[in-house]
Amino acid sequence: MSEKLNYFDIYNEYTLSPLEYAGAVEAINHNNLRDLQDTLKDFPLQSTNFCVIVMGSDGKLERHPQSKTELVFLQRTQEDDLASNFSEWYKKNFACDFTEHFEFDPHTKLPGVYTIEGNTPLSFAYGDPNAIYPDIILNSQIVFGERNVLQEAKQKVLAETTQDDKLGKRIRRILREQIKEGIHSVDQNLFMQLQESPIVDLKKYEGKFHKKIHFTLDPPHTNL
Repeated sequence: MSEKLNYFDIYNEYTLSPLEYAGAVEAINHNNLRDLQDTLKDFPLQSTNFCVIVMGSDGKLERHPQSKTELVFLQRTQEDDLASNFSEWYKKNFACDFTEHFEFDPHTKLPGVYTIEGNTPLSFAYGDPNAIYPDIILNSQIVFGERNVLQEAKQKVLAETTQDDKLGKRIRRILREQIKEGIHSVDQNLFMQLQESPIVDLKKYEGKFHKKIHFTLDPPHTNL
């Protein structure tokens, strides 16, 4: 077996292009995901109602070692004690609290749980209506459990984002604001390299950004 890649072994701004570095980070995150699957494989998830996923930078395969893994449960219907059962199982098997290695729901201090058939939109991060991030589900990666549950969750998020009601319009407005803020940050060269030169020259990409956002919802059989 080849030796695993390490961030600090691969990072060298003088020898790696941005695309090469991004590819190396993605490979490391694939390895991290396989390690996590092996670590948690014995957790007793007996129902087909669940799956366990990673979101955020883990989901996008771009997490760096200073960040904790954002692991959450997806369930079709409400089940009692899922998060607390996992917390207790993790502490019993690894002799430490899960919060040492994972992000947690700020409201419960337990692993996050998202319910597809619940009343809270999946586009709300940890159920917070002031934290609208539909991409955290759309960009997530499955760790173990029923894969169809993740597919159903992604389809629900797309439906929330595209529907022509108050929620859908609010989500699209927030997304426009987030994209606008991101473009502004690049335009103002807020992301700088160590030698204080801009990483991205926005002028090279003029015409590539669009002010309007258009969403389509693919048929249910389409892979997301």
